Amino acid sequence: MEKILFIAVIACAVISFSKADDISKKVEHALRQKRSLVDYGRWCGPANTPIGNRGCSCSTGKQTCRRRYPPKDGLDAACVNHDFCAHCSDIAGKSILRYCHCEERIYSEARRATCRTVQCRLYKASVQTLFGNIPCMCGRRVVSNFRRC
Repeated sequence: MEKILFIAVIACAVISFSKADDISKKVEHALRQKRSLVDYGRWCGPANTPIGNRGCSCSTGKQTCRRRYPPKDGLDAACVNHDFCAHCSDIAGKSILRYCHCEERIYSEARRATCRTVQCRLYKASVQTLFGNIPCMCGRRVVSNFRRC
């Protein structure tokens, strides 16, 4: 009887772990899907920058980083330029705001980017909406968007 009970407990544990594994795979997939709504390519997204990864830093420079982590297309390339402008400026880490010329540049480069996928077109529209309307630093003063600089 004890053997049967022991085997039943082991069987339940195995089933539980396999279900937990299925659930964790589903959660992981959902998180990846959610991230794809926020991130695009190798460079676009709030925390999606290779700056700080192996072989890529403000001191190694943009060209070195682009060779090591090539952008997937023109929109991703716009994000490379914005990342270096925003993360490697003298106010990086001191303010959540970026210089207006950084915001204007990504807005303009995203506008010119050619998109071949729906995901790219959607991300392009969101970049233009965000960076066309985000407050930024114009010299030492804060303005409502780069057009006011």
